Amino acid sequence: DDQLVQWGWRVAFFTGTAIVPAVAFLQIYGGESNPNEGRFGDTAGEVEEEGGRRRQEAGGGEDQQGHGEEEEEAMLSSSRLSTSIQNNPLAQSLKRDNWIALLTSFLTPMLGGAGFYLTFVWMAVYMTTLISNPISNAFWINLLASICGFKVTTIAAGYLSDRIGRNLVMSVGAVSVAIFAPIFLWIISWGKPVDAFFAQWALGVLLSLFTGPLFAWMTEQFPPKVRLTSAALGYNLGICLSSGFTPAIATALVRDFGPVAPGAIYPFFAILALIGMYLSTKIDRRGDKEQTIAALDEDDSKAQPLLEIS
Repeated sequence: DDQLVQWGWRVAFFTGTAIVPAVAFLQIYGGESNPNEGRFGDTAGEVEEEGGRRRQEAGGGEDQQGHGEEEEEAMLSSSRLSTSIQNNPLAQSLKRDNWIALLTSFLTPMLGGAGFYLTFVWMAVYMTTLISNPISNAFWINLLASICGFKVTTIAAGYLSDRIGRNLVMSVGAVSVAIFAPIFLWIISWGKPVDAFFAQWALGVLLSLFTGPLFAWMTEQFPPKVRLTSAALGYNLGICLSSGFTPAIATALVRDFGPVAPGAIYPFFAILALIGMYLSTKIDRRGDKEQTIAALDEDDSKAQPLLEIS
């Protein structure tokens, strides 16, 4: 405890520097793609330029010039109102035709948030203080199970979803977590270190099948013009509610109903995730194809000179 207070708390901050090589790699070799370039631009400025062009075409007469300025001012005033809406991605994200996609991005990631916090944040405390036979070295077991059963397999699950489809991989993961996670929690409650490690490892593997493709799947539910704003809005609301309250709820369930009771949390959030995935099939995707093709064409046109140089 003294080491934790004196210097141990700094370790978590130092490990954050591990992302620096990835950031440097993206900065040097990564390409920037902005399908919204010009979409949220300065419409008022464009109107002003158009007014100047019309004045030049109309000639230098004072009457004509005064009329041109009045017309320009009217156009500028009208454009400011539409610009305030069109240039606000959040307002665009909250439009009625985007509500189903927002609900999808709210419900679906709840399993990933609640599942991770329950399995790899709360679980170490559960193994140490909440079961009748506390497990020695619970935090080491938790760390190894997280690395071997979640971190690596999440990447593999994302790669697999690129090959056979995100819906399939995520559905298998959600259903598997709903069925087997309560059983694995029951095994962990026995208080045997080896059994607890393999149960937590297996739980992480099943959870990674869902979380691996999740972030790519979420962004694909929205049109490019509001993709990041919409996905961030729904995701953060869902994660705040699920991840924020799950550990406290799990602890209360242990206190009131026994050490196996928190296992019911997994199927609950798995059902919500599957409902969210089902709702994604109801999203109106008209217009998405044209925007995506335009963005891909723009990326290809930017990449072509690089290919010719190489």
